[in-house]
Amino acid sequence: MSLRAKRLPLFQRGADGPAKGTPIATVTEADVRRFAANGRICGECRFFEPGHAQAELARQSFVPQLVRDYEWKIEHAFISPVNESGLCSQHDGLLTGVLHAACDAFRENNGKIKREAKPAETRRVREDFARAKRMQAERLAAWRAKHGLDR
Repeated sequence: MSLRAKRLPLFQRGADGPAKGTPIATVTEADVRRFAANGRICGECRFFEPGHAQAELARQSFVPQLVRDYEWKIEHAFISPVNESGLCSQHDGLLTGVLHAACDAFRENNGKIKREAKPAETRRVREDFARAKRMQAERLAAWRAKHGLDR
């Protein structure tokens, strides 16, 4: 079973703004295997469909809807603007991620070719993420102004 470990840098953020310094922690293949069910992850399952997730995210404008209607923060949704999210065809289109621990329905991929997102779908998802980030920033600015926290 081949697993390309994603390296997710975590930065220390100061009260004065941007991230500082170098990454202080990363996720390694050993970390993924320690927390995944028997070393199995959704991204290696035959039921994981990354292209279908991108198509649905684009069709539904899902991320802006989360931010606008449900007041979520993008960071809390754990959705990737690239093909790190996918739909599970075994669980009625459940949205999951490449590195999520696999469920009991896990079946080895065995080289099955998966549908890739079309460039237009990927572009639409990236535009939706940018729009959602703007909405989130505007909502935060309005909240800060309402509570007298403007700088």
